[in-house]
Amino acid sequence: MVNSLFGISGIILLISALIIFTNILASVNERTKEIGILRTIGYKQNHIMRVILTEILVISFVSGLLGYLLGWGVSMIVSPILSGTTNVKVSFDWILFILSIFISLGIGIIAGIYPATKASKIDPIVALRAL
Repeated sequence: MVNSLFGISGIILLISALIIFTNILASVNERTKEIGILRTIGYKQNHIMRVILTEILVISFVSGLLGYLLGWGVSMIVSPILSGTTNVKVSFDWILFILSIFISLGIGIIAGIYPATKASKIDPIVALRAL
């Protein structure tokens, strides 16, 4: 049973990484003009990467926080229902909470490196030509 839970959680992490990847890539494609203007006024490639990676970190942090709290809340609701048949105790664990946030941030960074790199390499002249 534990192996199947690890498999399911691995699949969920892969799906969340793909969702973050596609959302950030779409965001970069939609904001090509904005990125071109930023590059024109003096932003360097590492500044653009920082902007995109900050966006990714915020999205990953909020999604990790909501995911953990939602899972904890559902288990708090389901626990009294199951307490008649099994001895189930649910508690909030800070170590697991922090671990889940760090895993969420790691997945976000891994999934967002390519879109951030792509955004930082946008040629400002080509981006401004699209205006």
